[in-house]
Amino acid sequence: MDIKNTPRRKLNIAMVCDPIDYTAGSIVSTWRFSERLKARGHKVIFIAAKTPYASGDVNGIKTYRFRSILIPKTEKRFYLAFPTIDEAKKILKEEKIDIVHIIIPFEAGYSFMEAARSMGIKVVTHSHTQAENVFLHVPKILGRDIMSSLFTRYLFWMYQNSDALVYPTEFAREKSPKMDPKLKYEVISNGVDTSTFKPTDPAPFFKEFGLSREHKYIAFVGRLHPEKSIDTLIMATPEIIKKQPNVRVLIVGDGQQRKELGALVRKMHLKKEVLFLGKVSGEHLVLAYNACDIFCLPSLAELEGMVVLEAMACGAPILIADAENSASKYFVDNNGMLFKPQDPGDCAKKALAMLSDGQALKAMGERSLKNSKNFDINKSVERLEALYYSVL
Repeated sequence: MDIKNTPRRKLNIAMVCDPIDYTAGSIVSTWRFSERLKARGHKVIFIAAKTPYASGDVNGIKTYRFRSILIPKTEKRFYLAFPTIDEAKKILKEEKIDIVHIIIPFEAGYSFMEAARSMGIKVVTHSHTQAENVFLHVPKILGRDIMSSLFTRYLFWMYQNSDALVYPTEFAREKSPKMDPKLKYEVISNGVDTSTFKPTDPAPFFKEFGLSREHKYIAFVGRLHPEKSIDTLIMATPEIIKKQPNVRVLIVGDGQQRKELGALVRKMHLKKEVLFLGKVSGEHLVLAYNACDIFCLPSLAELEGMVVLEAMACGAPILIADAENSASKYFVDNNGMLFKPQDPGDCAKKALAMLSDGQALKAMGERSLKNSKNFDINKSVERLEALYYSVL
């Protein structure tokens, strides 16, 4: 992108991200991008939902909050905001916004898009959402396919009416509705902070959770939601421990399926082998990746898979579901293995193959670390900033 002649004035950016207090890849990416844009001298504000559990600004960034509704099956934490177009116009004018960046493409995104377009303000949309993330838990008999189709058409309308579109991966671009060839777009990874996520002695993590270094660990990190297909990893465990009795599976995260997955573990008599550690963050998250011998993502739907990048940056070999709607499979490059989605037998087979050869497993970890350098978040922020300038 040639921007040598573009004036480099600092920008005022409004990021529309309703559930800014929720923990999911798109929201974490928004936090990280906004912090780095702010560090580069730009002003960033958030447009978000009012919630019973959070108020005020987020991570030191001015946050406007609006009336909202709770979305079911989200641990009572995912709210969508409903500002009016006039309220959006008022904020855009008062904050002298140059760019509206829509992260979450729902009602708030619609209002701010319409307001921005009426005021001549540029709009960038972000492809963080696919129908499978929203409707995978809905039974087909209740119209899942129809809902998915309508939602995809809505995404097409929103993306098509923006000035530029950001895809986190080439896979996301290919899965997206086909846009007008004239629409400006960039493929920009969510990236990983390799100064934070890096090889580190996990001793404090083992101590904190009472874990023995005598065991080998396969870890999942993420939301406990249906599209993550965590039950596949749990059901693979008996076959794994039959041949490798010292293996333990770590489930790091929380979500709507916590009780359901816990019941599955009890039913399969795996309470000693499958350990739920709950949600961890900060240093403990880095240590969790470093504690595992294999990082496993059985997910059925990912537009990138930030947890995979984080695990790779910590030097973890990866075991990923080769799912039709997941971009994460493309991270496997001599640093792990793919298994058939929703196939516990194949998951177990591939995990055992990786664990059976210590030298090969070590080489996979080294390859993960090397590959992660291609996704440095600072490069991603530079590209996002360049895209902003290019649409102005």
